[in-house]
Amino acid sequence: SSYRAWVGLESAPPWLSLSLRASEGAKGHRKAVEQAIRMGMPPSPWEGTVVDGYLGSREGFRRLKRALKGDRVEQKAVRQGEQDVQWQHIVEVLEQWTGQTWPSLCQAHGNPTRDLGLWLGRKYGGLRLKELGERSGEMTYPAVFAAIRRIDQRLQTDKLLKRDLRTIIHKLNIET
Repeated sequence: SSYRAWVGLESAPPWLSLSLRASEGAKGHRKAVEQAIRMGMPPSPWEGTVVDGYLGSREGFRRLKRALKGDRVEQKAVRQGEQDVQWQHIVEVLEQWTGQTWPSLCQAHGNPTRDLGLWLGRKYGGLRLKELGERSGEMTYPAVFAAIRRIDQRLQTDKLLKRDLRTIIHKLNIET
Protein backbone atom coordinates (compact mmCIF):
# COMPACT_ATOMS: atom_id res chain seq x y z
CA SER A 1 0.00 0.00 0.00
CA SER A 2 1.12 3.54 -0.68
CA TYR A 3 -0.86 4.94 2.26
CA ARG A 4 2.19 5.58 4.46
CA ALA A 5 3.80 7.64 1.69
CA TRP A 6 0.54 9.50 0.95
CA VAL A 7 0.20 10.68 4.55
CA GLY A 8 3.86 11.55 4.94
CA LEU A 9 4.95 8.76 7.28
CA GLU A 10 7.67 7.61 4.87
CA SER A 11 9.26 8.67 1.60
CA ALA A 12 7.42 7.88 -1.61
CA PRO A 13 8.97 5.28 -3.92
CA PRO A 14 10.15 6.71 -7.26
CA TRP A 15 7.21 5.18 -9.14
CA LEU A 16 4.57 6.88 -6.95
CA SER A 17 3.32 10.34 -7.90
CA LEU A 18 1.91 12.34 -4.99
CA SER A 19 0.62 15.18 -7.18
CA LEU A 20 -2.99 14.65 -6.05
CA ARG A 21 -1.93 15.16 -2.45
CA ALA A 22 -1.07 18.79 -3.15
CA SER A 23 -4.75 19.64 -3.51
CA GLU A 24 -5.91 18.10 -0.22
CA GLY A 25 -2.69 17.73 1.74
CA ALA A 26 -1.45 14.80 3.81
CA LYS A 27 -3.84 15.53 6.68
CA GLY A 28 -6.80 15.75 4.31
CA HIS A 29 -5.89 12.45 2.68
CA ARG A 30 -5.39 10.75 6.03
CA LYS A 31 -8.72 12.05 7.29
CA ALA A 32 -10.54 10.89 4.15
CA VAL A 33 -9.03 7.40 4.30
CA GLU A 34 -9.62 6.99 8.03
CA GLN A 35 -13.18 8.28 7.74
CA ALA A 36 -13.90 5.72 5.02
CA ILE A 37 -12.46 2.96 7.19
CA ARG A 38 -14.62 4.00 10.14
CA MET A 39 -17.88 3.96 8.17
CA GLY A 40 -20.06 1.21 9.51
CA MET A 41 -17.86 0.65 12.54
CA PRO A 42 -19.14 1.35 16.04
CA PRO A 43 -17.67 4.52 17.56
CA SER A 44 -14.50 4.05 19.52
CA PRO A 45 -14.97 4.43 23.28
CA TRP A 46 -11.83 6.59 23.29
CA GLU A 47 -13.61 9.27 21.24
CA GLY A 48 -15.66 10.04 24.35
CA THR A 49 -12.73 10.46 26.68
CA VAL A 50 -12.58 13.50 28.89
CA VAL A 51 -8.83 13.31 29.39
CA ASP A 52 -6.12 11.27 27.69
CA GLY A 53 -6.17 7.79 29.19
CA TYR A 54 -9.33 8.31 31.25
CA LEU A 55 -12.65 6.98 30.04
CA GLY A 56 -15.59 8.36 31.96
CA SER A 57 -17.53 11.46 32.88
CA ARG A 58 -16.00 14.80 33.76
CA GLU A 59 -17.45 14.51 37.29
CA GLY A 60 -15.85 11.09 37.69
CA PHE A 61 -12.54 12.56 36.61
CA ARG A 62 -12.90 15.40 39.14
CA ARG A 63 -13.43 12.84 41.92
CA LEU A 64 -10.40 10.86 40.77
CA LYS A 65 -8.31 14.01 40.51
CA ARG A 66 -9.18 15.09 44.07
CA ALA A 67 -7.92 11.72 45.26
CA LEU A 68 -4.62 12.08 43.39
CA LYS A 69 -1.68 14.11 44.55
CA GLY A 70 0.56 15.95 42.16
CA ASP A 71 2.05 19.23 41.05
CA ARG A 72 -0.25 20.79 38.43
CA VAL A 73 2.55 23.03 37.15
CA GLU A 74 4.95 20.16 36.46
CA GLN A 75 2.57 17.32 35.60
CA LYS A 76 0.31 17.68 32.57
CA ALA A 77 -1.89 14.79 33.71
CA VAL A 78 -2.81 16.67 36.88
CA ARG A 79 -3.84 19.73 34.83
CA GLN A 80 -5.98 17.76 32.40
CA GLY A 81 -9.66 17.81 33.02
CA GLU A 82 -9.62 21.27 34.57
CA GLN A 83 -11.16 22.63 31.39
CA ASP A 84 -14.48 23.37 33.06
CA VAL A 85 -15.01 26.61 31.18
CA GLN A 86 -15.45 26.53 27.43
CA TRP A 87 -13.62 29.22 25.48
CA GLN A 88 -16.84 30.39 23.85
CA HIS A 89 -18.38 31.00 27.28
CA ILE A 90 -15.37 33.10 28.31
CA VAL A 91 -15.70 35.14 25.13
CA GLU A 92 -19.46 35.62 25.61
CA VAL A 93 -19.02 36.85 29.19
CA LEU A 94 -16.26 39.29 28.15
CA GLU A 95 -18.36 40.57 25.25
CA GLN A 96 -21.32 41.16 27.57
CA TRP A 97 -19.03 42.75 30.15
CA THR A 98 -17.55 45.25 27.69
CA GLY A 99 -20.29 45.59 25.09
CA GLN A 100 -17.71 44.85 22.38
CA THR A 101 -17.09 41.82 20.19
CA TRP A 102 -14.09 39.58 20.85
CA PRO A 103 -12.42 40.52 17.52
CA SER A 104 -12.70 44.22 18.38
CA LEU A 105 -11.28 43.54 21.86
CA CYS A 106 -8.34 41.77 20.23
CA GLN A 107 -7.64 44.86 18.09
CA ALA A 108 -7.93 47.40 20.94
CA HIS A 109 -4.41 48.25 22.05
CA GLY A 110 -4.00 49.10 25.71
CA ASN A 111 -7.32 47.49 26.68
CA PRO A 112 -6.60 44.81 29.30
CA THR A 113 -9.78 42.86 28.51
CA ARG A 114 -8.11 40.86 25.73
CA ASP A 115 -5.23 39.98 28.03
CA LEU A 116 -7.71 39.06 30.75
CA GLY A 117 -9.51 36.79 28.29
CA LEU A 118 -6.23 35.08 27.42
CA TRP A 119 -5.45 34.69 31.14
CA LEU A 120 -8.89 33.13 31.76
CA GLY A 121 -8.56 30.84 28.74
CA ARG A 122 -5.20 29.61 30.00
CA LYS A 123 -6.12 29.24 33.68
CA TYR A 124 -9.73 28.07 33.50
CA GLY A 125 -10.10 26.93 29.90
CA GLY A 126 -6.96 24.82 29.87
CA LEU A 127 -5.97 26.17 26.47
CA ARG A 128 -2.38 26.19 25.25
CA LEU A 129 -0.66 29.43 24.28
CA LYS A 130 -0.81 28.53 20.58
CA GLU A 131 -4.54 27.80 20.78
CA LEU A 132 -5.17 31.11 22.51
CA GLY A 133 -3.14 32.92 19.87
CA GLU A 134 -5.18 31.34 17.08
CA ARG A 135 -8.42 32.37 18.78
CA SER A 136 -7.21 35.93 19.27
CA GLY A 137 -6.37 37.11 15.80
CA GLU A 138 -3.31 34.99 15.03
CA MET A 139 -1.18 36.16 17.93
CA THR A 140 2.11 34.35 18.33
CA TYR A 141 2.45 32.23 21.44
CA PRO A 142 5.24 34.46 22.85
CA ALA A 143 2.83 37.42 22.52
CA VAL A 144 0.11 35.43 24.31
CA PHE A 145 2.59 34.53 27.07
CA ALA A 146 3.56 38.20 27.45
CA ALA A 147 -0.12 39.24 27.65
CA ILE A 148 -0.82 36.66 30.34
CA ARG A 149 2.25 37.75 32.27
CA ARG A 150 1.13 41.40 32.07
CA ILE A 151 -2.22 40.48 33.64
CA ASP A 152 -0.49 38.43 36.35
CA GLN A 153 1.64 41.46 37.19
CA ARG A 154 -1.30 43.89 37.15
CA LEU A 155 -3.34 41.61 39.40
CA GLN A 156 -0.64 42.04 42.05
CA THR A 157 -1.33 45.77 42.39
CA ASP A 158 -4.49 46.80 40.52
CA LYS A 159 -7.44 46.48 42.94
CA LEU A 160 -9.98 47.54 40.32
CA LEU A 161 -8.77 44.84 37.92
CA LYS A 162 -8.94 42.27 40.74
CA ARG A 163 -12.52 43.29 41.46
CA ASP A 164 -13.44 43.06 37.78
CA LEU A 165 -11.83 39.63 37.58
CA ARG A 166 -13.82 38.40 40.59
CA THR A 167 -17.03 39.61 38.91
CA ILE A 168 -16.15 37.91 35.62
CA ILE A 169 -15.21 34.67 37.40
CA HIS A 170 -18.58 34.81 39.18
CA LYS A 171 -20.35 35.25 35.81
CA LEU A 172 -18.43 32.24 34.47
CA ASN A 173 -19.64 30.17 37.46
CA ILE A 174 -16.10 29.21 38.38
CA GLU A 175 -15.43 27.88 41.86
CA THR A 176 -12.20 29.37 43.21
